Amino acid sequence: MITRRFFYCELTNEIFRDYEEFCERIILCNSLVWACSLSGRAYLTYQEALASEESAKAMLNDFPMELRIPVLYLTTLTQRKSLNELAEDVYCFAKDRYFIGESVEVEIPGGSLTTCQILRVIQPSEEDRDSFKKQNVKNGERQYWPPGSLYRYEVQPVANEKSKPLIVSAELIHRKKSYYSRAKNRLYIKQFTEQVGGFWKLKVSHS
Repeated sequence: MITRRFFYCELTNEIFRDYEEFCERIILCNSLVWACSLSGRAYLTYQEALASEESAKAMLNDFPMELRIPVLYLTTLTQRKSLNELAEDVYCFAKDRYFIGESVEVEIPGGSLTTCQILRVIQPSEEDRDSFKKQNVKNGERQYWPPGSLYRYEVQPVANEKSKPLIVSAELIHRKKSYYSRAKNRLYIKQFTEQVGGFWKLKVSHS
């Protein structure tokens, strides 16, 4: 009776008949030669790459639905050879501005923090623009003119749809914590862009 031994690699769910091949696969899995296919993180072990991909998938699923089209549209308005710079352009613009349909927290005058939906974006008037002195870049971040603080928004309280919409200034509006972040923004943009002629552009299938 011939007894055959098999060697099981739990990390990859593979079975080997040859012990040396099994050892080679274990060594390879523990080598820093793997990368996360979603985030692009490199120099990981096989297990770290899998964990990174799972984390990235969860982050992508959590990306705000109301921001998906605006963020992709903003990527078409910038010319960058670096994905990080492209993502930073979009983030620095979007973080201080709100978009139609977005769910936000609003400090209702004389009331409490209320969940509202953005109905309309009101552009700053020429008078507002003239009275606001354009500031220099702060903390190395990109600044855009006119500043997000000059915009006003028409909002509708979600809990009371029959109530009259309100016009509020940008300073009274906030996104929920971790709703939109640099990391989420970059990861989301990475999935829908590619390098064309040295510049990062929206993939044809999504343009």
